[in-house]
Amino acid sequence: MKILCPTDFSLCSTNAVKWAADFLDAQGGGVLELLHCIDFKSRSDVFIKLDDVLKERAVEDFKDLQKELELKHRQIKIVTSIYKANAKEFIPQRAHEIEADLIVMGSTGLTSLKDMVMGSVTEYVANKSDIPVMTIPDDLDFEHMNSVVFGIDDKAIENSGPLYSVAEWLVKFNPLIYLTQVTKTKDQTMVFDHKIVDIFENLFTQNVRINKEGSVVKSLNQFVKDVDADVLCIIHHQRSWWQKLFKMSNLKEELYDLNVALLILPT
Repeated sequence: MKILCPTDFSLCSTNAVKWAADFLDAQGGGVLELLHCIDFKSRSDVFIKLDDVLKERAVEDFKDLQKELELKHRQIKIVTSIYKANAKEFIPQRAHEIEADLIVMGSTGLTSLKDMVMGSVTEYVANKSDIPVMTIPDDLDFEHMNSVVFGIDDKAIENSGPLYSVAEWLVKFNPLIYLTQVTKTKDQTMVFDHKIVDIFENLFTQNVRINKEGSVVKSLNQFVKDVDADVLCIIHHQRSWWQKLFKMSNLKEELYDLNVALLILPT
């Protein structure tokens, strides 16, 4: 398995790196590439090129982080890379170049000097990537995945590849899978693509219908708390109601204000 983990060496992104390493260990090993993007250009030759200074600092930070990880994770290959590039655009590109199975990011941070909106890079990558993206809260430690909540809608699953990949990862943990749909009324029947049931045939699944209370995200978040789930997964269709979540600031705040890992799957 290969994971791409962008970092700006903030507490949140460093915690995501450690979570990714622990996750790879649980998978039996693999490759973890740590990526740092520098997006700064000095305006005058009179001044010291700040991007070169930042690169030197990143090299030193990577040395310390890589040493710490390699002491704990003997079966993981740690790769570090530094690029002068816009993080938003380059992260999905790099994930394709190395054929990553998963992108793991902190749920906040990774902002450039030109873009001080917290979590903007994470949001952009999660919205645009066609590779699964796992976002990790800044204080979350990796734990065995005992239960996973899948938020599902009534859309057909056009690309089932990412779901099959996730099913392979989850078999290692053998969790209970809650196939969860938020409905407007209590008597509304669940309508979803039953292909997902076949994909998770080697895992125990349970269909759950939740009556919408407030927003969809609030309803899902409350259910995650009620069942003490370890991961919330949303299937991010293009042109679906999930896509709308990323355009509505209040719902985005609720979505990223989770205390569990959030897995966003493109289909």
